[in-house]
Amino acid sequence: VITIILAALFARYVLRMVGLDAEGLVILAGCIALYNSAAWVFFRRFRDPDKPTNVYRRLLAATAAAVIMDFLALTAAVWLVGGARSPFAAFYLLHIMVCCILLSRRAALTLTTIAYGLLVLLVMAEWFHLGTPHQPVGAVAGTAPLTDLYALTLIVVYGMLFALSAFLLLGLNRSLRRVERRILLANAELNRLSQLRKDFLHIATHNLRAPLGAVVMLLQNMRAGLAGPVTDKQQDWLDRGLRRLDDLSDFMANMQTLSALETDIIQSQFTHVDLAEVAT
Repeated sequence: VITIILAALFARYVLRMVGLDAEGLVILAGCIALYNSAAWVFFRRFRDPDKPTNVYRRLLAATAAAVIMDFLALTAAVWLVGGARSPFAAFYLLHIMVCCILLSRRAALTLTTIAYGLLVLLVMAEWFHLGTPHQPVGAVAGTAPLTDLYALTLIVVYGMLFALSAFLLLGLNRSLRRVERRILLANAELNRLSQLRKDFLHIATHNLRAPLGAVVMLLQNMRAGLAGPVTDKQQDWLDRGLRRLDDLSDFMANMQTLSALETDIIQSQFTHVDLAEVAT
């Protein structure tokens, strides 16, 4: 919008371009800003991932409507700056590329057909003298009436260009989506293996803690003399064994903490901390 306004004013008041409808371009820029603002307000309501978005069809319809409005605005801009011979007709390809990359195959082909239809109507309107486009001097190659041969050439050339662009971009989009699916499958497999590892870690730590606790209890009973008198050498062996078992108990506790860090339990313990208060 800003580019259209600045370019129109620059061409009118700096370049002194004759025949340029700067007012029409500014009004067109205002219309573009208006419907894009409405689209932004509509789509902004569904940006929160926590909200249920059971309006997929409405979102697709709104997306298609926004793209069609862009094509209509572009057609109006091309008509205001040279008509069928306007250099800005190439901007149809920009919108087609965006459609082919971001939208589904069916939607992209449909919108490409609509764009080509608008361009054909623009050419035919000038060809059959249904309207006279603005042809500012310096913006188009010539201002002579559109001949039959040149009109047919425009229709055929742009048709081939649009079809090839859509074909190539849709092929690229299909390849990217295929790679994306592979990445999603690989990510799902990694998540499955990660869950198996976490389950194994949880089961291993749980199954080892019970016999470890039983061994520590029995050795403590022996050291306390509950199984009979204990010599100094046996006391030393028992103390050394209990110290090693204490180290093993600490290791098992660390493993259990590590297992808890990868679950939702730790998420519930998150809280905001005032770093200034901590620092003081």
